[in-house]
Amino acid sequence: MAASWAKLSALPGLSQATVVLRRDDGIDRLVAFLVLESGAVLDRAGLRAALRETLPPYMVPAHFEPMETLPRLTSGKADRKALKIAPLTAAVDTEEQEEPETATEAALLAAAKPLFPGQAIAFDADFFADLGGHSLLAASFLAAVRENPALPSIMLDDIYSLRSLRAIAQRLDERELANPRRQLDLSFTPPPLLRRFFCGLAQLACMPLLLFALTGPWLTIYVAYQVGIEDGSINIGDILMLMGAYMAVTFAISVIGVVGKRIVLWRATPGRYPLWGVYFFRWWLARQLVEFTHLGLMQGTPLAPAVMRLLGAKVGKRVCISGLHAGAIDLLEIGDDVTLGAKISIGNAEVVGNELIIGKVIIGKDAYVGTSCALAHDTIIEQGAELADLTALLPGMRVPAFEHWDGSPGRKVGTVDPAKWPEFAPEPSAPVLALQNLYFSFMVLAMPAISLLPIFPAFYAFDHYDDLLQQIFGLQWYMPFVAWPTAMILMLGTVMLVTAIRWIVLPSAPAGTCSLTSGFYIRKWTVGLAAEVMLESLSSLFSTIYMRSWYRLMGAKIGKDTEIATNFAGRYDTIEIGERCFVADEVTL
Repeated sequence: MAASWAKLSALPGLSQATVVLRRDDGIDRLVAFLVLESGAVLDRAGLRAALRETLPPYMVPAHFEPMETLPRLTSGKADRKALKIAPLTAAVDTEEQEEPETATEAALLAAAKPLFPGQAIAFDADFFADLGGHSLLAASFLAAVRENPALPSIMLDDIYSLRSLRAIAQRLDERELANPRRQLDLSFTPPPLLRRFFCGLAQLACMPLLLFALTGPWLTIYVAYQVGIEDGSINIGDILMLMGAYMAVTFAISVIGVVGKRIVLWRATPGRYPLWGVYFFRWWLARQLVEFTHLGLMQGTPLAPAVMRLLGAKVGKRVCISGLHAGAIDLLEIGDDVTLGAKISIGNAEVVGNELIIGKVIIGKDAYVGTSCALAHDTIIEQGAELADLTALLPGMRVPAFEHWDGSPGRKVGTVDPAKWPEFAPEPSAPVLALQNLYFSFMVLAMPAISLLPIFPAFYAFDHYDDLLQQIFGLQWYMPFVAWPTAMILMLGTVMLVTAIRWIVLPSAPAGTCSLTSGFYIRKWTVGLAAEVMLESLSSLFSTIYMRSWYRLMGAKIGKDTEIATNFAGRYDTIEIGERCFVADEVTL
């Protein structure tokens, strides 16, 4: 404000001036209070233009308020508190607001008016240079426009590059013509109560099976411990036996998931189905059975495409899937040499109103889909096309071959040149690939069992000291007090186990490029799998001061007072975060 006041005071025609940061209608902005020289006329546009020559846009006052005299303190300085609450006159006394020429201009004007109260907004005026906007106002304007469902997608870059409401409106209208949006009718008739009742009854009948999938491996450990450990002592052989039982049950549940899904719903049929109806129930149960397969643990390996084929999806050769979740996995078609990033949402089954809508998602050969993209039903990505991270495709959208799309909803931002693609890494021999797949399969089953190692000391403590404590204290009222330190020991043991796996399996992970069939990648995947599997035990560390210490222990460089609430999933050596940063949950690094 001092720089703004100094430059403003030096302009001709002003007797006195001061600049105050005040909040009007929820908007923080700079307001200049002026006392004009005798005979001078206030020229707001001229003042703003003169200040633009020497000040950055965010330091140019958004409003110029003429006054007879400035309120003063006893010290002679301007009374800023009084100026912060002083009423403001309209920015333009004689000029009326320009009328919009299109509905889009009217909508943009409605979004901009609250940001520039008391001002007449010319549609050809520069958002920053003429209206006095800045980065915070641009972000507020962007949010206000996006709240209007009648407008096409707008990007922050549109505001900075086009700068006027008229130019932005023309760009939005062009997008609407190039890619018309279908307006969804969200009105619906509620499903019959009887249909809801019978569907709920059927879902209730399935709950024992679903609970078994969640608790079966744990119950197996407990029962095997009670039955197989007769003398009350645990040795290495007993631990291996219990872990083997856990792995066997986990594998059996995965087989039940694949077979059960194909029995319940061999392959979904695209269409619209009544909510809570028979087909809806079959689709719901099939989705639950898909979760039995532990597909999430197979991401980043050839196992994921193989299991997806067993579940009904059409997946080509040499497909790399880092992580996806599909509403109807059997209606997913993926061509050869496709790369899918992490946390991709395939929304090809959704409930709208009183209907379940199911459709295909087709991803052509050589396509690339970035991290955290969302693909709705009936979308097509043609050969060689690329979606940038966080891109969203609405129902029915098609990405033409070799086009690069970005945004939400997505739009074309460039083209793809296949000549610039890197060469394929040489593939190992068939026996080596078979051994790698065998290793991946074993680790998907073994890592959840390995994560149980810290629980065996708890088993031993409860089994050996329960009778003694009961004799001393009588009733088992002490159990919650014993469980608390036991849980702390379990968490500490899990932290030490993951840390040991990280430094033993992957002592160093420098930045660079590696083949998906290399030994380095397999070791990196193993560390990521360990962190993912043990995330359930360590979830209570998230958003605590201990998370930072644990990641430092794992090799990440994290500054002082930095808060972290996300899973780095094996990427530690290449992460460096400065001081006083915040990394929220679900952030992908």
